[in-house]
Amino acid sequence: MGFELHPETPPEGMSLPDHLPGVDVSRMYDAIAARAQEFGFVIKPAPRMPNTRAALYAAEYARDHGRFEELHSLLFNAYFSDSADIGDLDVLRTLAAQAGLEPEGMTEAVTSGRYHPRLQQAREEARLLGLTGIPLFLFMPPDHSQPLKVSGARPLEDFRSLLSRLCGRPVH
Repeated sequence: MGFELHPETPPEGMSLPDHLPGVDVSRMYDAIAARAQEFGFVIKPAPRMPNTRAALYAAEYARDHGRFEELHSLLFNAYFSDSADIGDLDVLRTLAAQAGLEPEGMTEAVTSGRYHPRLQQAREEARLLGLTGIPLFLFMPPDHSQPLKVSGARPLEDFRSLLSRLCGRPVH
């Protein structure tokens, strides 16, 4: 589900040190990059934290046009690997075209706020789930009790261990 973690981010984005005062951003990115490398992803520090609302609207447009996975992958790589500003409409238009979407249609959908109710619904669902960070992974135990939550950039071994417990056998 698309989730706007920081709706307070100004439309032009902001520097990471301003957004995360007192946090060693380079150390934080080093830890994230190490986790990502375990999964085969390359993460580079972004110079700014974008306002992601437009990207989330674009993703909903892509979902409605059967191209969500394509656009989601492009958005992920653009931000995390290329340090692109995924809040910028020109960047989104380029990615939309690469995903096989009509850039003008996506632009209209983003600028009209058509998908704002979906974002509001996702925010409410996230609140009910207790989501406080992303990514968040939910695992349903075999007995269908409360879902188990794994939040944040975690080592691959954490997922293997959890899945092994849920399945009752080792997962590699």
